[in-house]
Amino acid sequence: MPRSLFAIQDSIGPELQKLLHSLGQTYLVTASQTPPSQEDNASPLPASISLTIDDLAFLDKHGLLMLCSEAPLNKYLPAEHKQQHMAAVSLGIAATQTQTSSLEAVLNTLAQENLTPAIIFKGSALGPIEYQQSWHRPKSDHDLLIPVQAKAAYHDSLIEQGFTHIVSISGRYVSYQASYVKQTSGAAHIWIDLHWKISNRQMLASLFDYADMINSTRSLPLSSDPEKLNISALTPSRADCVVLAAQHVIGHHSVDTRLLWFFDLLVIICNCSNDELEQLVARCTELRVAGMVLAAIDYAESTFIPVLPDDIRQKLLELSAGPEATQILVTQPHTRARLIWWDLKSIDTWGGKFRFILENLFPDRAYMGARFGSKWLIISHLKRILGFPITPNQLK
Repeated sequence: MPRSLFAIQDSIGPELQKLLHSLGQTYLVTASQTPPSQEDNASPLPASISLTIDDLAFLDKHGLLMLCSEAPLNKYLPAEHKQQHMAAVSLGIAATQTQTSSLEAVLNTLAQENLTPAIIFKGSALGPIEYQQSWHRPKSDHDLLIPVQAKAAYHDSLIEQGFTHIVSISGRYVSYQASYVKQTSGAAHIWIDLHWKISNRQMLASLFDYADMINSTRSLPLSSDPEKLNISALTPSRADCVVLAAQHVIGHHSVDTRLLWFFDLLVIICNCSNDELEQLVARCTELRVAGMVLAAIDYAESTFIPVLPDDIRQKLLELSAGPEATQILVTQPHTRARLIWWDLKSIDTWGGKFRFILENLFPDRAYMGARFGSKWLIISHLKRILGFPITPNQLK
């Protein structure tokens, strides 16, 4: 996969690259249960790294600043910014605790209402179960995967719990998620994203779903007290988490990606047992996504450090030589036109293709009204065509 697929590479200077490599050395090797075979990880840390205020802003934007707050990496932070940084870390820890408590309350209510348990995936699941400290992995929302049949029940429950549904584009082919927000305390909010498919990209949306994942899920300890383990909190197996993380960065966020999402991949792999790594190979064989998964891992390793055992890499490499529809996502640059074209080609029926085009060209009334501030659909479409500014609203 060409590194140019991700525009962030141009923003990483030599000093920042040294820090990212050091982060990999100190965090990933410590977390690893299956030590990587590459000798590169054993090199000593640099005596000094000259970071600028722009470098700190870059780390913060990409979700990695919290990981650099502890020894030995905190010695590289500019002295004049250390006090400000540590104050931000304290706020981050408090925010994580608030978010976790709020999510646990939501899940307890859903469980009491006997709703089908949601599978918590992506960032909000990784902090408590994969990272050394939950607050090491910042999160802005909580992603819940549910069966499509449970959409209405989950919507009603969240509204009853005081959440506001964020009006967004919807349809049979244009979006497979819905967002909700609730104010918790002060200026704090909890965001819930309900998903009934794993991606909004047509090529990836049906790779596997709730039914495919539910039998291999793990319990997710939201509380540090094992006696308070919420039985309704479930998260995918590590093999599924690797596939989900890979498709997330390559299929969904190639333009506005964050380095934290690549670091997630490496953290999960380092925590995998030998059996879990073999399950990853089996999952990639079943779904025909070895090339996509390996491309995401390769980019992550080139930014941080190599962690994937050589025998697993070889198996994925051999699998990727076979026919895989998702290979196009890692061999060609992503443009909006290309992504729409690939989505269109991934829909099997002519009726589905027509509806996909229709839903993209003419979004539904609720979305257009919220976006352009008119109750008349035709007025909203005219405003859209004429380039009127978007009306401030609760769109996420």
